[in-house]
Amino acid sequence: MMGIQTYGQEWISSFQLDYSVKTLNYDTNQSVIPQLVFPSRTYDNSFSLKNNSISGSSFFIGMGNDINFKNNIITTSISLGFHSYQYGMTIYNTDSLNVFSSDSSLTSLGDQEIWNGISNSKTNQFEVNKIVPTIRFSLGFKREILRFKSLVPVVEAGMQLERRFNTSTYDSIVLYPSYPYVYSILNNQFNHRNFLFLPYVGAGLRIGPHTLGARLNFGMSRVDDGLGVLNLSENYFQINYSKVVGLNKIVKEQVIYDEYQFLALAKSSEYRKGDKYSFMSIGFTPTQRLNYELNNPFIIEEVFDNDSLTNVVQGNSVTPAVNLGFSFNTYATHRWMIGLGFDFYQEFYNTYGYVYDSISGTTTNYEVGENPNFNENIYSKFTRNVMFAPSMNSAVYFSKRVLKIDPYIKGTAAFLVNYDTPSFLIGNQKLNSLAIFSYYRIGLGADVRLRVKSSKYLMFGFMVDYNINPHMNFVQYSIKMGYYRKKKIKNQTY
Repeated sequence: MMGIQTYGQEWISSFQLDYSVKTLNYDTNQSVIPQLVFPSRTYDNSFSLKNNSISGSSFFIGMGNDINFKNNIITTSISLGFHSYQYGMTIYNTDSLNVFSSDSSLTSLGDQEIWNGISNSKTNQFEVNKIVPTIRFSLGFKREILRFKSLVPVVEAGMQLERRFNTSTYDSIVLYPSYPYVYSILNNQFNHRNFLFLPYVGAGLRIGPHTLGARLNFGMSRVDDGLGVLNLSENYFQINYSKVVGLNKIVKEQVIYDEYQFLALAKSSEYRKGDKYSFMSIGFTPTQRLNYELNNPFIIEEVFDNDSLTNVVQGNSVTPAVNLGFSFNTYATHRWMIGLGFDFYQEFYNTYGYVYDSISGTTTNYEVGENPNFNENIYSKFTRNVMFAPSMNSAVYFSKRVLKIDPYIKGTAAFLVNYDTPSFLIGNQKLNSLAIFSYYRIGLGADVRLRVKSSKYLMFGFMVDYNINPHMNFVQYSIKMGYYRKKKIKNQTY
């Protein structure tokens, strides 16, 4: 069987990196009403929150495909990365506060006097750092200006579609760091819109398989979801690099022998070298936790089931976990797989302590239940933080040939781009001494392949990892789903 193509075409696959700095425009008059918790009560309508400054950057890693018709190129790509924002905020007092202390056992200061101390020390001015994980799809057009040996300047234009994820929607800022504490609750104030369209124009220079370029992206709409403190839009300057990792050419009178392809594929399918394997892992939250005791217990009067109780928070428990991860790999040998990926690393925080009923004189101890990411105890306060962690992955398979159930040993090293230390751990000597917050996973796993078509497979698997974490070491179980592609042999088109 023979197929004939009457035109010349190149299909180019490339590995891509890009870094962006942003120009951010926001409404300087926009403000919202935050909730502030004082020793005597919680104020819902006595303060305003305003943004004073903002800066941002982003980093993405991805794969692209270019279809080259002579000097005209259609480009597509998919990238995974994050946007990083630094907000400069100020909270203003807009209404009168309690002058007298409502509980002399807690403090002799009234709320107004405490607020005066906050204003004088300027702790009502603070910064909030947010990481926004993002999936980016791109479609565009390139035009080669000229070709001089291996140098090819190009111009381009196109459209990017971003899907942003608001993974950390709870923020609590401590304004009065010494006892009795005063803190603000800024729920959902920094949420982004889920989908954004970003047209771009740019230019680049290709030198052999390497391309270095620059783009100017124009925001078509607001970035925030309309309910937060900002009326924000953004443009950004993007520097990108790509390297060709695959090139398929279809030229005139190309002959394809299908029967030979199937025979060769049947022989090579027993082994792994050169194959590609990308997968998503979903981890089950472990039950292990590490308790950090407060030097000074946090005491607050709260109402539970119409009963006023004194809640004495003695400390906070931390449960680290990797609940979602992505990995993009290739097989360097028939047994050894290597690749890059990223995790959405999470930390679950729960308070523990006791509540005191002054009427009955009873004391009830409490702590988090078996599931750290679900608030099973009405007295315990639950929060979580999701952070972006690039990773390096490797695995060695027990068998040189592919088995129906394929076991392996694995290792992963990951580091956090910007570890967001929770307020109760600020000043912790152990964490402050870390140059980089990194963690490691060593474990076992097994794969099961389901053929979809020819050399393409759906993959399912199970993993158990021993996690080495700066907080503590723990065991975590995960399942994974992925896509497996056998190495293409000569003239393969399916």
